[in-house]
Amino acid sequence: MAFQAAGASRAARRPVSGLRGPGIDKGDALRSLALEAGARQIIFAGDDLGDLPAYDAVDQLRDTGVAGLLIYSASAEQDALEARADLVLDGPDAVATWLEELADEF
Repeated sequence: MAFQAAGASRAARRPVSGLRGPGIDKGDALRSLALEAGARQIIFAGDDLGDLPAYDAVDQLRDTGVAGLLIYSASAEQDALEARADLVLDGPDAVATWLEELADEF
């Protein structure tokens, strides 16, 4: 496949698939975005093992003074993030509701 020729890999998850470029993960992307934006606060919600690098990135950013909140979008398939999360919500719909309520506060 073309994406394999470019060095990307396929990451099959539940009913969806994702593509990952070689040598970069969600943690790299999050760190880069946070630095580029000059972020003072980060909220990251994850639901599976592919999100562990982003959780690590939030921890690293916290060490530099950036406030961070880790949310686990709970699922029956995976619970590896639960112990590291600051907030556990019952799946994607609960995450969306929480974000809407947060936005309403502003």
